[in-house]
Amino acid sequence: MISNSYYVYVDYTTERIPRPFYVGVGNLERIKGFKRNEVHGRIARKYGHQRTIVMVTSVDEFVLTREIELIAKLKTR
Repeated sequence: MISNSYYVYVDYTTERIPRPFYVGVGNLERIKGFKRNEVHGRIARKYGHQRTIVMVTSVDEFVLTREIELIAKLKTR
């Protein structure tokens, strides 16, 4: 992981067939942390939690655009 970059990530359940339930952006510290909001916490506790980084860049406009695209495509929050 690159510390001075922006990341786009997707959180999936750890069920037999994983489901995406959250798309987020942030820096290295945000990627390492798992607390988000109440809904995220309930889903993670009930179904498990796995984070996948889908994009790394130094240009913040790119991550914001990609986050919006993924939220729409995956129908997440």
